[in-house]
Amino acid sequence: MNKINVKTYTVLFLLIFLSSKGSGQYAFYFGPEIGFSISRLPHSESNTYPSGFSTLSVASTENPLLSPVVGLSGQIVTWKHAQITLGLIYQMTGTRNSGHSESTSPTETYNTRWTENQTFHRFSLPLTAGYVFWIKKAGYSIFAGFRPNMIISGKYYYDWKKESNLAPYNETLLIKFNPVDPDEAVIPAKMATGQLLFGLSGSFNKHLKITLSANLGARNYFKQDSPDPDPVPYRQYEFMENDDFGITLTYLFNPKAKQEENEINERKYGRPVIAGVPYFIQR
Repeated sequence: MNKINVKTYTVLFLLIFLSSKGSGQYAFYFGPEIGFSISRLPHSESNTYPSGFSTLSVASTENPLLSPVVGLSGQIVTWKHAQITLGLIYQMTGTRNSGHSESTSPTETYNTRWTENQTFHRFSLPLTAGYVFWIKKAGYSIFAGFRPNMIISGKYYYDWKKESNLAPYNETLLIKFNPVDPDEAVIPAKMATGQLLFGLSGSFNKHLKITLSANLGARNYFKQDSPDPDPVPYRQYEFMENDDFGITLTYLFNPKAKQEENEINERKYGRPVIAGVPYFIQR
């Protein structure tokens, strides 16, 4: 996806809204959405590689960046079981990686440590279609869709140190730059990216909706000039993980006319309005 066309998503959302309005069986909801997300699942690894009289031990840890999620969400429930949702979301994504290795021989020991941090700030426009169902007084939706993202800034930090017990053999490397800035990266990361979106939401009273989502996308590669000479010659291309998993809470409002209708239905049917699930579905 080379360009995010906001107008396309707005027009599509309006067309769905107007067509559902004509059918007479629809409900429109909107409201603020907050929560948090992680960019990946934590992972650690440790290995030892013997080779002749030498031994190499390597241990690494890959941790996600825990990010707040803040935005607005609007949704239409229509055609009995169909739900269309469009949002505008801000969040961060990135990783916090570290590791060390030790190479030993009868005469010498090398210790290497590194830290790699990535932080990206972005806005997203998730558009999903879902199937609505309900169990007792709780309404649920299974949904899937597409999520265009626009990265507005980024930060890459890499600190590498190698030491030996035979002083003064010590090497260091420190790199800091903005991966999406073409003035700082030889090959910058793409600012516009996309993800496939899958999830499950549940509504348990008049206004509150809880959503679990998984957003999956291709890696976003970038590159910065390597120093000459580079003590880490294999460090060429880096990449941004384009997956994240989140949980959010949305407070949904009804337009006034629909709210009055829902209050009448509540008195008539004797049970509360389920957020995002109108009464023509709950009957």
